Amino acid sequence: KTAEFIPEFHSRFWGGSEMAPSIPKAYGFVILVNVIGASFMLVTLSFKVGAARKEYKIDLPTMYATGKDKKSVTFNCIQRGHQQALETFSTVLACSLIGGIRYPLSTWIFGVGYIKSRMEWAKGYATGDPANRYGSKWGKYVWTTLV
Repeated sequence: KTAEFIPEFHSRFWGGSEMAPSIPKAYGFVILVNVIGASFMLVTLSFKVGAARKEYKIDLPTMYATGKDKKSVTFNCIQRGHQQALETFSTVLACSLIGGIRYPLSTWIFGVGYIKSRMEWAKGYATGDPANRYGSKWGKYVWTTLV
C-alpha cells in the first residue's frame, strides 16, 4: 500500500536492491538486527556464563553444577538461560532470513523484540528462581517474538 501513497519511500526501502532485485533494500535491517544483533546477544549471555563459572568455580567441560545448594541452582539457571537461547537461535535465524525477504520491516521489528525479551528472560532466570524468567514486562514475550 505504501507504493500507492508514497512511491518514493516505497522504492527507497522496499524496492529491490541493485545486486539482487528480488531482495528488498530494507533486508539490510534484517541482517543487522536478526543476524548481527542476535549474535551479540548470544555472546553477551555466554560472557555471563563465563563470569558465573569463575564466581561459582564450575570448570569446563562441566555443563551444569551438581547439587541443590543456592550456588549450584543459580549457576544452572544462568547456564540454562544461555543454553535455551542457543537452542532457539538457529530457528530464529533461518526464519528471519527467509521471512525477511517478503516482510523485512516486521522481521527486524520482531528481531529487536526477540533480543530484548531474550535478554530480560535470561536476566530473570539468572536470579536462581526459574519462575522469574517471566517476571519482567519483556520476559513475558520471549515466545511471542518467534511468531
